[in-house]
Amino acid sequence: MIRPGARTPESCRTKHANDKVPVGDRCMGKHLIRIAAAGLFFSAFAAPAVADAQSVMVLGVTSSAGDDEFTNNFTGALRNAASRVQGWDLNGREVSLAQMTLAHGCVEPDVHCMAQIGDTLGVDLIIYGIVRRTSTSANHDFSVSLYLFDKAAGSITDQLTDTVPRVHSDIDDLRARARRYIAQFSGAEQTGRIEIQTNIADAEVVVDGEVVGTTTGGRFETVVSVGQHRVEVRAEGHSTFRSSVSVARDSTANLDAQLVEGDEDQIIIAPPGGQQPADSGGGANIGAIVSFSVAGVGAVLTVISWAMIDSTKTDLEPWRTRAGVELRDVYAIPVDEIPNHNACDEMKSWSSMGMREWDGGASLCSQGETWFAIQVVGLASFGAGLASGLLFMLLDGDDEEDANAVNDVAIIPSFSTEGGFLSAVGTF
Repeated sequence: MIRPGARTPESCRTKHANDKVPVGDRCMGKHLIRIAAAGLFFSAFAAPAVADAQSVMVLGVTSSAGDDEFTNNFTGALRNAASRVQGWDLNGREVSLAQMTLAHGCVEPDVHCMAQIGDTLGVDLIIYGIVRRTSTSANHDFSVSLYLFDKAAGSITDQLTDTVPRVHSDIDDLRARARRYIAQFSGAEQTGRIEIQTNIADAEVVVDGEVVGTTTGGRFETVVSVGQHRVEVRAEGHSTFRSSVSVARDSTANLDAQLVEGDEDQIIIAPPGGQQPADSGGGANIGAIVSFSVAGVGAVLTVISWAMIDSTKTDLEPWRTRAGVELRDVYAIPVDEIPNHNACDEMKSWSSMGMREWDGGASLCSQGETWFAIQVVGLASFGAGLASGLLFMLLDGDDEEDANAVNDVAIIPSFSTEGGFLSAVGTF
């Protein structure tokens, strides 16, 4: 606007009487042209940064049971997490997977269907998911399956399945979980899985102090970050199972949580697990291996000590004869009473009194006593190891006769406010 009383620049004055364009409008047009030119100049530098970003669409998650509140909260948490990923340009359109599959006449959201949806939306990546209930009971949780479709690759490049506790279905509770899922899809965070098997159908599962869901038919799976995690499995009327697992990238750590009846405050601490298949199959019973190893060591000690005792007896024979002569001639012991005297005791007594000529006999007697003690230990180890090994084999069962049988015995330490206990858990 031209300030009243100000001198109008020469270039903005009306030069012809028939010029209908007001002076102020002509000057304003020139200013707008200059601003537009400057905007184009700066946009030329900003354009490459936007062009490098991948366009991403998060479709509204679909529920097979019509859990709209949960799917809306979950979709919102996913979109919020995706909007924070560097290098992603999130499309703000709020459309759902159900709407897009219906519009394209897709029976299932397969690769062909997602390619059509990608062309329609004009995005590089599509994140979509399906929610199912873990059971038909009122205390059900949600099983979530998420997928990442890459339009350029024409395939699903990543996917995950997780269980979300029903009590954690609020959007604020879902934010951290959604960030973890999106981090996996964007490659910002390395994740793996924990798979739990237990003897309780609907036990509660806690990972790193957070309730993550309940088992369905004694099984449970969840997505976690790479590293060490503490796991607890709880059930009413049973002791709490506690262990830890180490999770590697894109792998599954398996944990077998066997709960025993007892006080819920009683905690069963199991050795760390994970990174091992849940069904190893064909493995030898560790208890039997250890027991037979002890029996083998005991047998070796018994044989060696037996041979050494026999050799020592042979070497001691001349010393025994000499000791008998000493008792008869020096100590005037009647011949018929000499057998009542222990030759080794006499020789060790004489050696301790400084009679050095009896040191050799006393030394042989000490060696014989040492080898006799070793023989006793060897025989005891052999007997105990053999008996224990046979017992473990009996409990382990014959896999060839019954491949479906799972026989095992576990000695489990447990602790409570009343003290410590050892529990033996047998499965036959």
